[in-house]
This record gives sequence, structure tokens and C-alpha cells, in this order.
Amino acid sequence: MAEHPLGKSELTHYTNLWCRQRGIHARDLETHPCADDVVALLAWRETIWHKLNRSEQASWAGYWNSVYHKKNPIRSKALKKLETITTQAEHRHLKTIIQRAKIKALRQNPINKSAENMTAKDADSTQSVPWD
Repeated sequence: MAEHPLGKSELTHYTNLWCRQRGIHARDLETHPCADDVVALLAWRETIWHKLNRSEQASWAGYWNSVYHKKNPIRSKALKKLETITTQAEHRHLKTIIQRAKIKALRQNPINKSAENMTAKDADSTQSVPWD
């Protein structure tokens, strides 16, 4: 096995730092039977958390509880659900971006430019009223 470019103490330091930033203990990660699943859930959370609604965040929290605290492996059903959540969140986020761009464009370029110069009719225009 090839030696890692960082020394063992540096690797341990950066691993501890990474774990601390995510709110877990490094020793828990080292001894966890499903450490790959824990890392996968954390990576998924970092990439898409800001696009999720509260219900989707609660689904992730349930999977996190099962994998990290109860030390169960993540199930294929959970992976499919996370994939569905990802697709829905990405679609919703894209839709929001498109709506915001459309609103911004409409604010910058009003469709009816004559609406800016609308004034009340003057006295000359009252003579052409059909009901007179």
C-alpha cells in the first residue's frame, strides 16, 4: 500500500478537523461499522441541504439517526428515497431560478412602455365620446 502524501499526524489532524466541522467524533467514525454510509450521508447533506424543504430535511435526519446512532447500514430503499429527494429539490431549485430570472427581466424591461406616460384625457378628447 502506498504511503499517503501527508504524514500520519497531519492526516489524523485533518480527519479530526473534518469530523469536528460536521459535528461528529472522529473515534465514532473510526469504529463505526458503516463508516462509508455515514460519510455518504454527510456528503449528500453538504451538497443539497440548502435546496431541501423541512420535510425532506426530516427524512434525511431519520436516515442519519438510523445509520449514525443506531449503526445500521443504509438500505437501498433509503438510497432510492434520497435520489428522489435530490431530483425533486434540484427541479424545485431550477424552477425558482427561472422564475427569479423572469421577474428580474420584467422589472428591467417593462412590456408596456406607454404605461409610464399614461395621463388623464384632456378636454379635446371628450368631444369624440360616442354617447354625446
